[in-house]
Amino acid sequence: MFHWLLGNKDNPFHYTHHGILLGGVILYLSAGLFNLQFETGDRNFSYFLIGIVTPIHLFIWYRSRFYNQFDSMAMVFILISVVLIIPLNWYFNAGSLGPSLILSFIAITYIQTLFHEKPRVKMVFFSLLTIIPMILLLIEPITQQWIYQYPDDTARLQDNLFTYVLSIWVCILIMNMMSKRYQLEKQKAEEYAQQLKVLAERDSLTQLYNRQAFSKIYTLAQHRHPQLCLAILDIDHFKTYNDQYGHEMGDQILRDYAQGLSKITADKGQMVSRHGGEEFLVLFPSTLKLAYAQLNELNDYLNSQQSLDKPIQFSAGLVEVMQNTPLKEAIQRADKLLYQAKNSGRNAIVTPND
Repeated sequence: MFHWLLGNKDNPFHYTHHGILLGGVILYLSAGLFNLQFETGDRNFSYFLIGIVTPIHLFIWYRSRFYNQFDSMAMVFILISVVLIIPLNWYFNAGSLGPSLILSFIAITYIQTLFHEKPRVKMVFFSLLTIIPMILLLIEPITQQWIYQYPDDTARLQDNLFTYVLSIWVCILIMNMMSKRYQLEKQKAEEYAQQLKVLAERDSLTQLYNRQAFSKIYTLAQHRHPQLCLAILDIDHFKTYNDQYGHEMGDQILRDYAQGLSKITADKGQMVSRHGGEEFLVLFPSTLKLAYAQLNELNDYLNSQQSLDKPIQFSAGLVEVMQNTPLKEAIQRADKLLYQAKNSGRNAIVTPND
C-alpha cells in the first residue's frame, strides 16, 4: 500500500515528499471541515479548501507519483502554498490573529528540506515568505474591513487550539518523514557500498572472486587451516571453442564452468577464483589426497553438464601449501604441474607425486 502511495524506497527524497503531499491533503481537508463546524473562518474559503485546494494537492501528488514530474510538482506545491494559500488564509481566517503566520513557519521548515540542493530556489521562497507576511501585516490596518473576524472569543480560542495541535502534528510528520528519508538514504548508501565491495572483489564475467580478493582469502586460510592445497585449472582447447562457436559461446562456457565450480565447492569450504582467461584457482582446506579426489569429482560433475556437441574438459595442477608460503610461489608450483598435465595429453590432474 505504501509503495503504491509513496513510490519506490530506492528514491527516499521522492518517497518522503509524496508522504508530505498526502499529509497536506489531510491538513487542508481537516482545516476546511473544522472552520465550517466552528465558524473559525469564512465559509466560502472553507469550501475553497475542501473543494479546490484539496483536489489540487491530490493532482500534484498524482502527477509527481505516477508521471515522474517530481521537480515541477514540488515547485507548484510550494508556490501555491506561499503565494496563494497564506494570503487567502490571512484574509479569510482572522488576519494576524489567525494561523497564517504559523503556516509560514511550517512552510519555511519544509522548504529548507525540499530544496536543500537548490539554494537559489530556496532563497527565492524564503524571501517570499519574509516579504508577503510583512506586507500583510503592514496593510492590515487599512484592509481590516476585508478580513474575516472571529464571531467571538470562543471561536478564536478554538481556532488557536486547533492550529496549535495541527501544527505540532504537521511538524512531527515533516520530521518523521525526513528521519525516514535519512534512514532510507543511509540504507541505500550501505547497499551501494556493499555492491561496490562485491564488484571490487568479483570477476565481472563469472562472478567468482578476482585475484585481489583471492589473495586475501588465501592469507586468511593460512591462519585458519592447518592443511591447504591449491589447484590451478585450465579449460582444454578453449581457443578452439572460441574460434568454432564464437566469443559469446566462449563467455558462456566460462560462466557455466564458474557456476559448476561454485556449486560443487559451495558446501566444502573450498574457495574458487578466476585467475584470468580460462584459468581458475581452487583452494582446498584439506590434504592432497582428499583435494585430488574432490577435483576428480569436480571433473565428473562438469563433464555431466555439457551443452555442446563435444566434451569440455580441464587440466589441473595441484600442490600442497605450507604455512607462510606466498600465493605467488604456490601458483608458480601449481602452474608447472598444469603444463605437465597439458603436455601429457590434457584432461588430467597432476600432483607433485606423479
